[in-house]
Amino acid sequence: MILCFQILPIQIHHLFLLLSVLLIFSYFIIWRDISKTFTQKRKDHKPATILLNAQTLSIIIPFRNEAKRILPLLNSILEIQSSINLEFLFVDDHSIDETSNTIRNHPSFQKFNCKLLQLSVNETGKKSAIIIGVESATYPIVLTTDADCQFQEKTIDTLMQEYLQNEANFCIGPVFFKTSNSNPLQCYQKIENTCLVALGLYQFKSGKPTMANGANLMFNKEIFLKLNPFKSNQNIAGGDDIFALEAFYNFNSLKVISVSNPESAIYTNVVENMNDFWQQRVRWIRKTMSQKTKNTAKSQILLALFFLIFWGITLISLFQQYYEITAILWLGKLFSDVFCIRQIFKTFNQKTNFSEILYASIFQNLFIPALGIFSAFQKKVYWKNRTY
Repeated sequence: MILCFQILPIQIHHLFLLLSVLLIFSYFIIWRDISKTFTQKRKDHKPATILLNAQTLSIIIPFRNEAKRILPLLNSILEIQSSINLEFLFVDDHSIDETSNTIRNHPSFQKFNCKLLQLSVNETGKKSAIIIGVESATYPIVLTTDADCQFQEKTIDTLMQEYLQNEANFCIGPVFFKTSNSNPLQCYQKIENTCLVALGLYQFKSGKPTMANGANLMFNKEIFLKLNPFKSNQNIAGGDDIFALEAFYNFNSLKVISVSNPESAIYTNVVENMNDFWQQRVRWIRKTMSQKTKNTAKSQILLALFFLIFWGITLISLFQQYYEITAILWLGKLFSDVFCIRQIFKTFNQKTNFSEILYASIFQNLFIPALGIFSAFQKKVYWKNRTY
């Protein structure tokens, strides 16, 4: 009996040592494969000048109370270098500030073919704004973005080139994230959001699309109106991107493309405080429940299982004083994060450093489990001064 008690702790120690190594190894392999998606050399396409000169594009920009954040977008419109005939449709979702006047009085509104639309009393939310914008669009190809974003000089032509050369119906463009200061929360968002863009492209290339970003989506107007992707989810906060992606992918998956070229990216700001960040993430979780396909839900389940095992082993190893196992878990995950995140940022021509990745890795270990637990008890989501 005494011998059994002496052997048992050794067996438990070896078991948890093996589990921790397997967990971190699996985590590293998955993210290494994701990062390798971007290190592969992209094919260089010759500019489709003749095609672009013959093209037209309607750009839809929904907004609600963005007077303090829309100037960078308006200024970036002035810097656009494009051979495409452009139309800008700004759709007001019942703003009560000076956003409409800011748009109307900006030089970009005078320089380009711009229209300012207003949702009716019975219409609310970003999805309604997009629908009104698409219905009012003059041209057959539509690009949607957000009021707090910024175009690069070649964003539109680069994205349109990919759209035309692939004869696409729906195109997911990359989105890069800007921080207004060195706030740790903003640094975390920059890293996590960029990795989510990488994950989305990886899953798309694997034939299991899970996400897009409404800040940079190009699609066929006629097919959008035919599919009506927001018909059954108007009461869901957000989700315009994933519901549109799901509808177009189910309609014809061969005509849906995802682009990784950094020149086709649109820049957007991260949220500035913890409350907005929390509400954003809860909103992301809720909209998954309304998706018809289960790819996103499966990804979230795998993430939950990873952190369940991660924290289970961590707590047991600390209780049993197996400190080397705790070190393997936390340092192994940190090494994996540093290696893979640097590869992703390098390919995206973005900058980050070791201290930002260190903070993001540790913060994620705490935040994701807390989000999974406490969001289950949150009945309402607050977004754009509305309750869902």
